[in-house]
Amino acid sequence: MILAVYSVVMRRKRWALPAFPGKLFVGWLVNVALLLLSSVFFRAQSAADAGVMLRKILLWAPGRGVEPLWWGVMGVLLLVHALSFWHYREDLLQRLRWPGRVALVTATVLAVACLGATGRPFIYFQF
Repeated sequence: MILAVYSVVMRRKRWALPAFPGKLFVGWLVNVALLLLSSVFFRAQSAADAGVMLRKILLWAPGRGVEPLWWGVMGVLLLVHALSFWHYREDLLQRLRWPGRVALVTATVLAVACLGATGRPFIYFQF
């Protein structure tokens, strides 16, 4: 829905943001933030649960703890990806040879697996 609204707005727009350094990165960051916030509705059991989850996210309320090491791993991966957009204006994976691609994708998948919620079935197993 977010992308559909964006598409309609961009077709009918009568204005545009001025060009500035990092415009692509800011657009990417906004897109990821909206995607992550909207994914709460797929995980929550009810609208009330979704509201609680969103409130905790937006207010940085304490929840399930994540080990500092994993914050560091995710931070490094985010920084590498952001720098590839900032400096080269293309995706890092497009410039790497296959061993680098395999290493970066493997590191990302392992970080996501380790940061995933434990004790719950995978969301798509519930359907």
